[in-house]
Amino acid sequence: MALALNCRCCGLPGSLFTAVSWNPNGNADRPYYKCVPCNQFIAFIDTRGNDPANPHCDCERPSKRQISGKDSKTPRKVFYVCTMGQCDFYNEERDEDDNIVTIPREDVGSLIRLRFI
Repeated sequence: MALALNCRCCGLPGSLFTAVSWNPNGNADRPYYKCVPCNQFIAFIDTRGNDPANPHCDCERPSKRQISGKDSKTPRKVFYVCTMGQCDFYNEERDEDDNIVTIPREDVGSLIRLRFI
């Protein structure tokens, strides 16, 4: 993706970074934009988790499917955010009983390789 993404907080263009190769949350070597002055993550800019069938964000584009990190309140929780990081869209995946969907630890690597998350 050649276009720079702007920060929702200050409006300045974000800076391109790459997640460290030892990232413990499955994001190793993923490119992303971050606002340096605000120290705010904007968005990952790869195609992982992108699917036209994902819920649409407030920008009227399909969202990006992600999972929460291992140290979060609900580890490996599936959720959706704005693909471009330009709106505050956030939606947790829930099953038919309205429970938050989580990915079993042993399935995370396969789903990352399949670019599902």
